[in-house]
Amino acid sequence: MQAHALHGLKVLEFGQDIPAAYCARQFAVWGAEVAMLEPAGGHPLRKRSPRVGETSLLWEYVAAGKSSLSLEAACPDAQGFLDLVAGADVLVIDHAETRLARF
Repeated sequence: MQAHALHGLKVLEFGQDIPAAYCARQFAVWGAEVAMLEPAGGHPLRKRSPRVGETSLLWEYVAAGKSSLSLEAACPDAQGFLDLVAGADVLVIDHAETRLARF
């Protein structure tokens, strides 16, 4: 079994664009446990080019090694979001303050 530098680190990704997704992917590459929050329609990068058929190659790359959580299911209210954040060691986020105002 190979030891990873960031094994045991819990990362929560709440992003909508490439920089946050790529940053969180780097944590996953180095062994962190990364969970991303996705809105009901799915992460916006799931629809980005380049594509092979229905599959976004960009999405496949930045989502590798991560788990996915439905934002609505995981955070039915502000306390649910705060509980998720409190359980993470690192929060990767790229949303504006106005988007976070619901929490």
